[in-house]
Amino acid sequence: MGGRIKGSAVPIRQPVGVVCSDFTEGAIGQLQFFMTWKEGLHAAGLTG
Repeated sequence: MGGRIKGSAVPIRQPVGVVCSDFTEGAIGQLQFFMTWKEGLHAAGLTG
């Protein structure tokens, strides 16, 4: 995720992990955001 600080030209970047689930008819039913990819992978059950 990236952007600029309001009222400034200073760029900011923050890595995030996102887990999408509960798909219905091609639509995302639920989004969960995490501060790191590792947390997102863990929440999705993709790490030991």
